[in-house]
Amino acid sequence: MPLSNGNGCRGSLLYANVCEKSPVHSDRKGLIEIMERLTRREAVTLLERIEAARRCSGMEELDLLIGSLDGLLSFDMAVCGIARFGESGDIYSRRIVNISYPEEWLSLYADHGFAAVDPVVRAHMADFSPKIWNDIYQRWGRPQPFVSLADDFGIREGYSFGALSPTERTATIFSLSINKKPAARALQFLDILAPHFHEALLRATQHPPTTIAKALTQREVEVIRWLANGKNIWEISVILGISERTVKFHTAAILQKLGASNRTHAVAKALSKGLITLD
Repeated sequence: MPLSNGNGCRGSLLYANVCEKSPVHSDRKGLIEIMERLTRREAVTLLERIEAARRCSGMEELDLLIGSLDGLLSFDMAVCGIARFGESGDIYSRRIVNISYPEEWLSLYADHGFAAVDPVVRAHMADFSPKIWNDIYQRWGRPQPFVSLADDFGIREGYSFGALSPTERTATIFSLSINKKPAARALQFLDILAPHFHEALLRATQHPPTTIAKALTQREVEVIRWLANGKNIWEISVILGISERTVKFHTAAILQKLGASNRTHAVAKALSKGLITLD
C-alpha cells in the first residue's frame, strides 16, 4: 500500500473517506489536509486497526479490537450497543455489549431507562457522526439524575461513534469514557474506523443482516475499487471514461446493494465481503 514520503502519510483506504462530505469536516479540502498531516505511525496504526476489524468475528476478538484503540487515543472504559429498527422507525430490540464499564452502572442505566434521556445516545442517533461528550452536553443539556449518577462512576467525558445500516435497519454505538482532555485528532480517527467497527460488532455478536446483498456488476466493482483507492467522482469518471453522472449512479446502486449508509461504509462492506482488495 503506497504511503507518501516525509511526515505526511497516505493509505488508499483512508482516502475513501475523502470521496464525500465528511460528517466531521464539512469541506473536502479540509479533510484531505488532515489526512496528509497523519504521521506514518498514525496511518499505519489506523490501517492495522481496519485490518483487525475486518478479521474480527467473535467476542474475544472484539474485546481485543476495542482495546487496540488505546494505541490511537487513550480511554478508561468502553461499552457498545446494537439497535434494530422496525419499518416504522421505532427501536424494537437493543443489545448492550460491555467491554469494561462497571456492571453496577449498566444495571442502573437499564433500570432507570436512561437510554431515553442519555444525550450521548440521542445525539448519536441524530446523525451517527463521531462526537466528544462535552460538545454533546453543551448542545443537548445535562439531564438529572443521569449526569450525577454517571459522575459517581467516573463517567464524565468521552467519545461516541458508530454507524447505521439503512437497508438492514441496524445501528451501532461505541462509547469510550476518558478522564483526560480529548485527543486532538480523535474524531478524525474514529470517523475513519466507524464503519469497520460497526461491521465487526455485528459479526462478533452474530447479528445477521435482514437483507442479502445483491451482486455488484463488473462496473460497480470497478467504481468501488477506485473509491477504496481514494479517487473522487471526477477522477473515477476520467479513469473509466464515463460521465460523472454515471459514476454517481453506480455509486448509489452500490450503497443500495450493500446496505451501506455512505461511501466509506460501502468500502468497508466490500472489503469484508471480499468483493475488493486493497492495492
